[in-house]
Order: sequence, then C-alpha cells, then structure tokens
Amino acid sequence: MTFDKKLGKSFKKVGKSYHIGRQEYPKGLIKDIIKISRINKESLVLDVGCGTGKSTIPFAKTKSKIIGIDISKNMLNVAKMLSAKHKNITYEQISYEKFASPTSTFDLILFGTSLHWLDSKVVYGKTNILLKENGYMALFWEPIGSLCKAINLMGAEEIFVKYCPNYPKTPSPTNIPKKRKEEIIKSKLFAKPILKKYKFIQRCNLEEFLSLVSSYSWIISIDKKKKNQLIREVTTYLGKNAKLNFPTEMYLIMAKRK
Repeated sequence: MTFDKKLGKSFKKVGKSYHIGRQEYPKGLIKDIIKISRINKESLVLDVGCGTGKSTIPFAKTKSKIIGIDISKNMLNVAKMLSAKHKNITYEQISYEKFASPTSTFDLILFGTSLHWLDSKVVYGKTNILLKENGYMALFWEPIGSLCKAINLMGAEEIFVKYCPNYPKTPSPTNIPKKRKEEIIKSKLFAKPILKKYKFIQRCNLEEFLSLVSSYSWIISIDKKKKNQLIREVTTYLGKNAKLNFPTEMYLIMAKRK
C-alpha cells in the first residue's frame, strides 16, 4: 500500500487519546540525543510535530529553551497542560513548512515520529538553514510495521482491514532507517549520520491498546460509526481484561549540520 501523506491532516482531530496510547520514548534514546547534541541551558531547541509533548517534555530537564510546533490545536492543548511546570517550553500551532525563524537559530531540531509526514528533501534544506553551525538534527520513530506485526500475531488483522481502507496490511520496508541515512548523506548538508536502534517490550491493557491504535491515521481518518464498530469488535475479540505484551523497536538518526 502507498503511504498517503495527506492522512497527516487527520491528526487535527485527536489529543488526549494520542497521549494515552503512544508510549514514552525510551530513556536511552533521549539520553543519547542530549549527549550527542550537548544541549544545555544556553541552547535553543525546536521540536517539529511535537503533538502532545511526548517528544518535547523529556528535554525540559536540560533547561534549554524549547519551541514545540504542530498543526493540531487539540494535541497542543494537551501539551501545554502537561508542560505547565516547564517554563522553558513554549508551543505554536503552525506547520514546519510555514514556520519562520532567523537563519542559524537552533542548536537542535527534533523530528519525533513526524518526518514521514513531510517532504524530507525540503526538510533537510530548511533544517540546515535553521541550525547553528555544528547544530544537530534528530529523527526518531517507531516503525508502523511493529504494531501491525503485533496485530497480525493476535489474529486481529482482519478486523482492522475490514474497517480501515488505509490499514497498512503490506509490511513497511525494513530498510527505511538505512535509506534515511543514505538520503541525508546524499543531501550533502550534514556530516555522516549516526544511526541507533532501541528494542523493548510494549505492555498495555485493552484501554491503552485501543488508544494506541486509535492514534494512527488509518483509524483517525475513518468516520465515527466505523471507528465505534471497530472498537467493539476488537474489544469482543481480545476481551475487556486483556493484557497485551509485544516486542517493538525505535530508531534514532542524528546528523550534524555542515
């Protein structure tokens, strides 16, 4: 199935459910980004597609000034509420394409599960311009294939395919991290990227699992009636007291501006 970037606009509809369903980024991943970028209280950080603050709040401890941007007012409202005690974080409802700032402004620009919604070639060029000399770009994400594989192992794939025309039944390519790295090298705008992989077990109850799957565009984009029918069938199939454990992984690519 061809990936449809237009589905990204569907995230304007979600907020709290996204935050409940999506897991926190691995502590090791956050630690590595901070260590490699060397951000501190004097640094300025931009988080592109910040959502509910999942990829923003973990960096508040560095005391850096952080700006989170997203197109979803609902998700930003959640982010602002959760970030209330962090005076070094501000949020703005705007797309990266329309975001404007003086050149060589940021020490670190984050793309937490957001780059796939953007034109990567445009992103690399703009990011290079916005970063300070020796500033870093950090891309990190969980492959959709991990969740789809878990759904398949549960025997529930038919239910999702039945209600979601955009459900990615065809597994995502496993070479995406390598291709991303090669893409960055070919841009000639960054030094050789660093690629890291983090493996862990996702543990959730039924409510958390339903919030997780409901945070993906292939469910957000269907109408309310179909979504309710889908949730009822999944609940019946898995059971209200279901405890789910499945392996997943996340990738991190960091690249320094030339």
